[in-house]
Amino acid sequence: MAERAAIYARVSTDRQDAAGQLGPCRAYVEDHSWEVYDVYIDQGRSAYKDEVERPEFSRLLADARRRRFQHIVSFAQDRFSRQPPVKVLDLCRELAVVYGVQVHAVNGDEWQQAIDVINQLADQQGQGYMSRVLPILAEMLETIMRGAMAEQARYESRRLGQRVVESRRYQRALERGEVGRPAVKVPEDRALEIMLEHPAWGWRRVAGQLRSEGHDMSTATLRRRLAGRVKKVGGKWRVVPGGAE
Repeated sequence: MAERAAIYARVSTDRQDAAGQLGPCRAYVEDHSWEVYDVYIDQGRSAYKDEVERPEFSRLLADARRRRFQHIVSFAQDRFSRQPPVKVLDLCRELAVVYGVQVHAVNGDEWQQAIDVINQLADQQGQGYMSRVLPILAEMLETIMRGAMAEQARYESRRLGQRVVESRRYQRALERGEVGRPAVKVPEDRALEIMLEHPAWGWRRVAGQLRSEGHDMSTATLRRRLAGRVKKVGGKWRVVPGGAE
């Protein structure tokens, strides 16, 4: 009888679509000759904070602990969880050792590989001296991995804090008008004077005259700002009565 696999997909916002994750997961299951037991999708759910409820993830774990399948497949590790790596490792080991459920990621399977190495060392039946050394090596390896994962979690937490600070700084700069190109000041009254003095000139020549007087602007900017105030009538500029100020 073929082993069964559950597919888990997650997207962080309602604007995203989880459909792109399902195809690679189904292909992964098929490549291993497993059967799809069920598909679990959390839409618009963060996997970083404990207080954010993921209903489908909770249902997935409940079914795993009922031993309804032997594998969990997600597109990437961060789709399954963004919790600190040590916490995720503990969950994966619990599922593997207690319930016989292996966790897989189509795009990288480091969790499962780490668990397999530790379990293989711990289960080795050595003789004499080695029978005592192998479990110790397994424990040492797990301690080293936990330390590395904890450091990775601290680094990611610091980076998250930095991104929050940078985002707030950007928002404040945006509110003060310090982001993007500075607004171009168009000397509209001077432009109108030039147009009336030279009624046959076009937009490009008027803008050129303004630039020669030290006003840095494009023809398009001038046209956009004065389009409601002047127009060409009979080849000459005329001020539009009641035109936009």
